[in-house]
Amino acid sequence: MLQGFPAYDYDAGARPDPEWSTYLGFLAPSEEDRQHIENRRVCEALEENGDTLSAPREIDHWAYFAEPAAREAFVAEATALGFAVRALIEPDSDLPDIGVHLWRTDVPAYESIDDVTLTLFRLAARHGGTYDGWECTVVDSSDVEA
Repeated sequence: MLQGFPAYDYDAGARPDPEWSTYLGFLAPSEEDRQHIENRRVCEALEENGDTLSAPREIDHWAYFAEPAAREAFVAEATALGFAVRALIEPDSDLPDIGVHLWRTDVPAYESIDDVTLTLFRLAARHGGTYDGWECTVVDSSDVEA
């Protein structure tokens, strides 16, 4: 492959890395990068089902916390940003964390959904919680008024 590039030097090698430090410290996507990836996957799934990603609609979001006070602080800040609480989630045998199910009307477009989700992602992290993703209904082109 490098025959066409005689000015370039290359080096190759391998070494054991049982702790996966190179992958985890350098190659693996960050948590925020993973959120970007998940956002893209959801947008792609919407498009595959006929959505043009142009119509505003209710988008549901979830976040989880270890302490009620953390959830309360998160909810206060999220509602100030225009999100509304759909449900408070209490711990049970399936899920031991305290959660909240939020919603807000937005457009789930590639160029805008990261701004929405990363705001909640960072807000949850600031309060010791985790943002657990989003979903919305499919709005196909025949449902959108011209």
